[in-house]
Amino acid sequence: MIVTFPLEFEQQVKTQAAQRGMDVASYLLSLVQRDSKAAAPANDTASDYDPDALNRMIAKLTSRTPEEKLAARQRAIAESRPQIELAPDASFFDVIPAVRGDETDEEAIASLKEFSLTEVRKIISEIDSHLTQDDDPVFWAIATYTLLGDTFHFMLRDFDTHNIFIQLGACSHWLRPHQTRLTAAGGFALPAGYGGSGQSREGLPEYDWSILIHWDISIGEWVLTDKFFGKKKLTRRIALPTRTARHNQAAVHAIWTPGSPRHPNQKRVDYYGFRKINGVWRCVLPTDVEA
Repeated sequence: MIVTFPLEFEQQVKTQAAQRGMDVASYLLSLVQRDSKAAAPANDTASDYDPDALNRMIAKLTSRTPEEKLAARQRAIAESRPQIELAPDASFFDVIPAVRGDETDEEAIASLKEFSLTEVRKIISEIDSHLTQDDDPVFWAIATYTLLGDTFHFMLRDFDTHNIFIQLGACSHWLRPHQTRLTAAGGFALPAGYGGSGQSREGLPEYDWSILIHWDISIGEWVLTDKFFGKKKLTRRIALPTRTARHNQAAVHAIWTPGSPRHPNQKRVDYYGFRKINGVWRCVLPTDVEA
């Protein structure tokens, strides 16, 4: 039997299969078996076979109304938020959701499920040890979680042959003055530094301090590490501003070198804008520039 998928649906299926560590055929088979089992009467036998089950499932998924899609999204959100008490040693920021700005609820939930709260807590604790009274720890917790989730989106395919690192740190010496701005979401000064290209908008922000994080493919987690290793490395260098306790917005600079998992030989620069809205830090500006 040959089934033709709409391109958008095919990409969604590939992404969902990759997130579960399955090939596409096995993932689709599991969906059909689950759907068939749910629809079968109690007295049906395991030998029953319905050759049109997959076609019906595809037709149902691709013909949903906007109202049905909204209802499915709300069910997914509800099912992903178990009503449990926080552990005594856990804080609100250990389980804060990443707010990127342009992803769907389903994509955000899928990304969050990939991370262990234990490992993220270790990363946040290491960052906290570097912060001063002028740095807002809430901003750093939300920004770090957001950036970990966003970096994971780059790794849904074609990264198995590379060691993926994130170097994340603080910069207090940004390029000033300059007139270049990110105009979206109310506007942010372009986050450029004095490193690399010198006094230009392409200059790299220089770190006051930084930590190093590695994607451990054996356990599927971000983990702290004290050095780079491996012959084939891809690094996302991320610089966040200091003194965030004094301000209500912050711009972040991120660059993949020598390239991203999707284009390992092509540098990629991304900018993020965070703003405090009604007392809550949110990512309001994700944008990218191919360099």
